[in-house]
Amino acid sequence: MKKEILLQVIGKTLWGLLSLFFSGNLSAQNPHGIIIIKIGAVLSIGKNATLVTNTDFDNAGTLKNEGSIIFNGNTLQAFPGTTASIFSMNILEVKNTGAGIALNKSITIAKELKLTVGNLALGNNDITIQSNATQTAAVSAIAVGAGVSYGTGRFIIERYIKVGTGGHGKSWQFLAVPANGQTIRNTWQEAGVAANGYGTWVTNPLGAGAGYDATSPNASIKTYQSATNNYDQGPASTSALIDNPKGYMLFVRGDRTVTSGSGTTPTTLRIKGTLFTPANPPSPITVAVGKFESVGNPYASQIDFTLLTRSGLDNTFYTWDPSLVGSYGVGGYQTMTATNSWNAVPGGGMYTGVHKTIESGQAFFVHSTASLGTIGFSEQVKTGGSKLVNRNATEARITANRQFLRSTLLTNTGTISDGNAAAFDNDLSNEVDGDDALKIMNGGENFGLKRGNHNLAVEGRSLITTTDTLFYFVSNLVQQPHTIVIAPDNMDLTKQAFLVDNFLQTQTPISLSDSSFINFNVTSDPLSYKSDRFMVIFRPQTVLAVTSTTLNAIRNDDASITLNWKTIAENNIREYVVERSANAISFNAIKMQTAMLNNGAESNYSFKDLSALEGTVFYRIKITALSGAVTYSNVVKMTGLKTGAGVSVYPNPVTAKLMNVYFTSPSFGNYNISLVNTAGQQIWTGKILYNNNSGNKITVELPENIAAGKYYLSLSGKDGKSFKTVVMVL
Repeated sequence: MKKEILLQVIGKTLWGLLSLFFSGNLSAQNPHGIIIIKIGAVLSIGKNATLVTNTDFDNAGTLKNEGSIIFNGNTLQAFPGTTASIFSMNILEVKNTGAGIALNKSITIAKELKLTVGNLALGNNDITIQSNATQTAAVSAIAVGAGVSYGTGRFIIERYIKVGTGGHGKSWQFLAVPANGQTIRNTWQEAGVAANGYGTWVTNPLGAGAGYDATSPNASIKTYQSATNNYDQGPASTSALIDNPKGYMLFVRGDRTVTSGSGTTPTTLRIKGTLFTPANPPSPITVAVGKFESVGNPYASQIDFTLLTRSGLDNTFYTWDPSLVGSYGVGGYQTMTATNSWNAVPGGGMYTGVHKTIESGQAFFVHSTASLGTIGFSEQVKTGGSKLVNRNATEARITANRQFLRSTLLTNTGTISDGNAAAFDNDLSNEVDGDDALKIMNGGENFGLKRGNHNLAVEGRSLITTTDTLFYFVSNLVQQPHTIVIAPDNMDLTKQAFLVDNFLQTQTPISLSDSSFINFNVTSDPLSYKSDRFMVIFRPQTVLAVTSTTLNAIRNDDASITLNWKTIAENNIREYVVERSANAISFNAIKMQTAMLNNGAESNYSFKDLSALEGTVFYRIKITALSGAVTYSNVVKMTGLKTGAGVSVYPNPVTAKLMNVYFTSPSFGNYNISLVNTAGQQIWTGKILYNNNSGNKITVELPENIAAGKYYLSLSGKDGKSFKTVVMVL
């Protein structure tokens, strides 16, 4: 229980060099009292402490608020003291039932400003809503009956941009305007001053005559125009007000000291002005039929898309992710839709797992498929700065049995370039409608789904019946090796799936219970980067009698397993598929091999399973004839390593930087765990303990700075037990 200190005096004075630190709750409840902090004195409120007061602050000393201050008087309260030294306020709440709070010195909010009851009068002072590398502060939902009044003072809303060291390079940012009343030049251009750590250079073909920092071939600030489905060439002058409900696409080079060249540095963009309140809410935005529209988050707070007032819009929104660099380093779009349970597509970059929220200072896209759309805002859409990642009961019920096939395109370095998702459910239609998310094309590589004349990021379909086909499309592919990762979720295991490569004329089996990694090359041959190179076909599982194909297996020193199979008289065979199982009942395809001879002679084939489990594993070969008939080889059993723990990772790809490691045998002990990238560099190490209290799963929290991509996971124990597998991190 937190300690409460009650001040029952006419005034509480902190004298001289006294430093008073409160780690519990402090209440100053005398309506006639004044909290006085003298010169040299310090009042420090700890991180978990709260000061509740109905008195004024007469402060000439120092106030440190790492916890919370609540003003709950019924007469006018002054704060924080005209000559005081004030550190950033962690949480400040106005809960005054009388004349409200009169600010008599500018302050900074580090976490949250709560306007619950009463008026906050800024007078001639400013309130900075701070943003830095650690967190971005918010003005939470302003209650009915609460509000703000101004003299010359204003809110300064910050947005930290992590370019340079520890972040991404110079990049486009899709930004909103959460305050009103200042020009572009006086905000993001810092009135022309070369401010260290703030602002950025803004350029345009119009040059200095229009207030820009320099002349450039193209505009570095522009606004989306729905009618043309393109961006304009930027404002005619930076003396124009920055107020814009659509937001801006802004190229951020770094702070105002970065003018040209390759160097860059993190920067904070800030906007000074008035806020929207319940008495002055943002105007609704109209979206034309069949059009995209850009929308800026009008609040200095994170908002929940699912709480917005929407009519006629697809249940989808799109954000720009500057860290989704792909092959060109320009960023890319992330798609969030209810059809895909709000999982970001392609994911990776700044987005892992479920996302329903738009950040303070962030703009986004919406689309209307069938009718005139509108989108409106209210204070209730604010989240208070926390991420809402749980589905509500209705969504959970609708998507409980939904099936997903999520596909990701990786570059030759294992970096996510783009991706898409298909959702299968009888609640979904095979027609293009509001349950499908149209694809916004990236400037770099694109990997989406095609239905008719529509390019999709997320495709909603009815459940697969007998056969079905997903048609991928690709564009802007770089001439280099790539990998397609196909991750199933709750798919129908009575079906089998194959990735068809129309360039190589191959069909590669796809597992419908675990992720498949398919490598391919893009060459100078135009057919290798043709838009319709790939598709996925589904077939029902068919089992016929065993053929004359025999299979044997051996385990290698590195724990991999080499499979060798022989067909006595190969003829009229289309392909062989290696299938693996942990229980000899449910088999998954891991490798396809095209028949090489078909001349009636004996044929021999070999495959090395590098991701074999160290526990007991079963294999068989599925043989498909040219007629489509399917037969199977004998099943071989490989017993588990006596010195190794059977381990698997699920789900794979790993989302939200949480990796679930499953032990399939009770090989208790301490393990060193590491991730190695595709270049052979060890990028992370850790330790886990597997014991009786672990169940069969240990969840490992990976560092946030691990980039999305392909890695090799290794576990090793002191007694020589070891395990290696491929892991995909989104």
